[in-house]
Amino acid sequence: MRSWVEISSSRLGHNVSVLRSYLAGEGRSPHIIAVVKADGYGHGLELVVPVLYQAGLRHFAVTHLDEAGRLVEALAAEDDVLILVLDGVQEGREEDFRRLGATAAVFDSRPHPKGIPAHLKIDTGMGRMGVRPEQVPAHAARLGDDLAGLYSHLHSPQEDPQATRLQIAEFLRCTDPLVQENKGIMRHLSSSAGLPYPASRLDAVRVGLALYGIDPGGAIRGLLPVLSWKSRILTVKDVPAGSTVGYGATYRCPRDTRLGIIPAGYADGYNRRLSNAAHVELHPDQHPSSPGPLLAPVIGRVSMDLLTIDLTDHPEISPGTVVTLLSNTPSSPCSARSLAVLLHTVPYEVLTSIGTRIKREMGA
Repeated sequence: MRSWVEISSSRLGHNVSVLRSYLAGEGRSPHIIAVVKADGYGHGLELVVPVLYQAGLRHFAVTHLDEAGRLVEALAAEDDVLILVLDGVQEGREEDFRRLGATAAVFDSRPHPKGIPAHLKIDTGMGRMGVRPEQVPAHAARLGDDLAGLYSHLHSPQEDPQATRLQIAEFLRCTDPLVQENKGIMRHLSSSAGLPYPASRLDAVRVGLALYGIDPGGAIRGLLPVLSWKSRILTVKDVPAGSTVGYGATYRCPRDTRLGIIPAGYADGYNRRLSNAAHVELHPDQHPSSPGPLLAPVIGRVSMDLLTIDLTDHPEISPGTVVTLLSNTPSSPCSARSLAVLLHTVPYEVLTSIGTRIKREMGA
């Protein structure tokens, strides 16, 4: 196995408990809609969904109907779940929706198939999908008894608190009348990043990244990253000072250098922009005398299937040694958040970029 991803079931269950406690702190207990789109944020949908179900979650959100089908298969005979398909009903898939018992997002004026529960998406400022607030009454009337939910999405909860509060106020203003008429309608507004705003926690909250142990807002204490990505050193070689490494010869060895070659690259989701920038952990279990993980820098350009590290300071390392490319230790220089900083992106992209040819394994 060239490289593999390890998922911690105990950490996933722990994060559900942490989130429940956090949400209960404001005297409310909204449903947690587990966002498992993009293959469970790169963790493996079929792996995480049963664990989340066993932790008591019954509400899930996916991007498209094929993901909903995978979710239903992962839960086998369980039929007490709500599955919100964020892409809505695609033409020709109506019977598939009914067969799976899925709920559809509605975000424009296209006809909605009767008998399929609908959550109406409202554009309160994101500017992507969703009907305008002033259009809500007409769309609600059009959906009639199929209207089961109302939701929107916050565009800048971390960057712009004032704009976020205005979005929350606008959502409440345009949905309060419908809720007063129909107490059974579910409202959800907050994602993981919006959880620090108590007013955004309504009947439910859509939680993705925080479930997997990374809090984008930094307000929730105790979350534990669920995923680690590992490989083994394929081969080791010694080169003299002045040797170059990788495509473009972007790294020249300043000393006699021991190179470690790892069988993972950008085709697996290890971003090329980590070239000459990132570190990997040399598996601490193999070095009991070390106070913590040993680190080795990535040198030269990351290629499609291989990357190179500098092992000069670790002469004891040999082929077969386990290395961690993406760590589940928040403080690690190769955590998802740390790699995101190097890449000038967000942890979401780091996690969801891990390729499908990488096997996911569920562990404790």
